[in-house]
Amino acid sequence: MSPESDVKERAALHQHKASCHLKALRFRETVFEYTQALNLDPGSGKTLKLRARALEMAGSLAEARNDYQMLQTLPGGRTTEIEKKLAALEAEMVT
Repeated sequence: MSPESDVKERAALHQHKASCHLKALRFRETVFEYTQALNLDPGSGKTLKLRARALEMAGSLAEARNDYQMLQTLPGGRTTEIEKKLAALEAEMVT
């Protein structure tokens, strides 16, 4: 097994653990596991998007906004869906 595939596999394990925590509504643990996965694979737009959603569900709107903004800087990250999500978060943070 190559070092790169080992890192990808470890990142995938953290993603799976995060999914389990999310199903149990353990948001802090969910965010932690997604962060661990991103530490291993920082360019994973999928993981960043999932962490943003978990942060949003946890009520950490400013952090979720930051993740969505970072997502826009990744290739293919500037989508209508993300722009709508950012606009909704901004509106929610104002009220």
